[in-house]
Amino acid sequence: MMYDVQAFAQAVRVVPRALRQQLLDIEPQWRQRCQEVRLQMGAPVGLFMGQGLYFLGPDSRVLPRPHPDGPVARSEVIQGTVKTACEYSLYSYQREIAQGFVTIQGGHRIGLAGKYIQTAAGEHSMQEFSAVNIRIARGDIPLCQEVPAFYRRYGMGSTLVVGPPGSGKTTLLRGIIRWLCGGQERYYKVAVIDERGEIANCFYGQPQNDLGASAFVFSYFDKVRGLEQAVRTMSPDIAICDEIGSQQDILPLQRCAVSGVQVIATAHGRDLEDLQRNPVLRDLLRQGYFQRILQVEPGSFAVTGRFLEGVS
Repeated sequence: MMYDVQAFAQAVRVVPRALRQQLLDIEPQWRQRCQEVRLQMGAPVGLFMGQGLYFLGPDSRVLPRPHPDGPVARSEVIQGTVKTACEYSLYSYQREIAQGFVTIQGGHRIGLAGKYIQTAAGEHSMQEFSAVNIRIARGDIPLCQEVPAFYRRYGMGSTLVVGPPGSGKTTLLRGIIRWLCGGQERYYKVAVIDERGEIANCFYGQPQNDLGASAFVFSYFDKVRGLEQAVRTMSPDIAICDEIGSQQDILPLQRCAVSGVQVIATAHGRDLEDLQRNPVLRDLLRQGYFQRILQVEPGSFAVTGRFLEGVS
């Protein structure tokens, strides 16, 4: 899939100047395809293109294997990237660092790896950063028409968006939110529980991804608190969240059902049969909490809808 090269340029602005220029000199077709820039201390600069990992070579060439003369991510590159992403105040970003990532303007996510520490107050955080993963936000991909057609046929209802990691589930979720909040059918009141900041990618409270006119965002709330507060205080028609599948997700989903709030959530799995292997998801499906499945095909971003008939 091809994207706007401006998103790439915006994401790599946190990288120190010399390496940043090498990245910006990559041929446009590669910059359009790039989903992640991976910087591991002492290792070649990696570029994830969706279908596989490539490496930055001499003269900004993109190569399938590391080149002995290609750039290497040194300590100063890793530390400089982290400092710039944190606006030169790591203390102000301790909560984000503790969660393992920082979101920068444009909604791009800077994933962090390093040494785990625990403070005297019992809080956990990270230092001695050893790797950075710059994940390029692509929030404005148009929603494929199969999704509105699916809902027009079967009606709105609680839905699981299913696919393996990296298949585009969260991207599809954003597209669904824009459609629900864009007035094509009506303006639904949508509560977005953005537990890890991946859906709205808020920066100083402002969503960096277009979510339409009637979505409100609960940033960095866990799903339990976020869903409970949204239902209690914001009277949503639909609640949106990412990655359900644990035992603690059951109670807030039950409360949504009792309150008449539909839920659209993502779950890891290649298909319905894969979901059935997760005991929590299997029980939720059997009890009828989710009758609609949207399956995302990795790579192609094709979406297949499935309605579970006979489930009440």
